[in-house]
Amino acid sequence: MYQCKALPITGHTDKVIRAKGRVFLKKWQSEHPGPPPHVWVRCFKGGRRKIYLHEIGPHIEDHTGDLDRARRYSLLPCVKELLEKTKEQPAPMPNGMLALTGVTPIPEAKTFWVFIRIEENGRYVLRTAYPAK
Repeated sequence: MYQCKALPITGHTDKVIRAKGRVFLKKWQSEHPGPPPHVWVRCFKGGRRKIYLHEIGPHIEDHTGDLDRARRYSLLPCVKELLEKTKEQPAPMPNGMLALTGVTPIPEAKTFWVFIRIEENGRYVLRTAYPAK
């Protein structure tokens, strides 16, 4: 489990958090141009691998509740740090995805999960992130 130093996105309403999250995601994706945008990670055996970032935004937007979308968007700074810095191997899930676990900074110290999908061609795609319940 990776302890993040990056603070989650905050705001006084869910709408503000979602707007800030969209801006953060767009900036993050522009830092790692594609197509599609990607980030290099070191959490796999055998060296660095690319994880593509093009699916997380649409996946978050597909969720129906504004509060759920805000919670997911709020984690993006922590997700970015986790992917860029952790060396812990992702755990395989029964659904075929891989999972990484992180913790937001203290005082809240909330656990969150990051899910990575493996495409048929072997590419890794950041699918989603959400708080552990």
